[in-house]
Amino acid sequence: GQSIRRYPRREYKHSSQHEQQEQEELLQCTYIRIPQISVTNAVLLSQIDWMWGAEMGANEHGVVIGNEAVWTREPSLSEPKSL
Repeated sequence: GQSIRRYPRREYKHSSQHEQQEQEELLQCTYIRIPQISVTNAVLLSQIDWMWGAEMGANEHGVVIGNEAVWTREPSLSEPKSL
């Protein structure tokens, strides 16, 4: 299914720059892990239950996102560089 979820603004504190580099918190996405940033903005998201991320949403500053599948019959000119 799909649900509307609100995530508040959050700060991730590290006691020192050295400790941050040694114990860098990683965020698990659907297929990869990425470094966690120090501050996240509050967001309201429409999320599907089986994957990380969102179909659409907005943050506390009014920045909005939307996810759309792109279907084409044109052949790819190169191999994908990610995943």
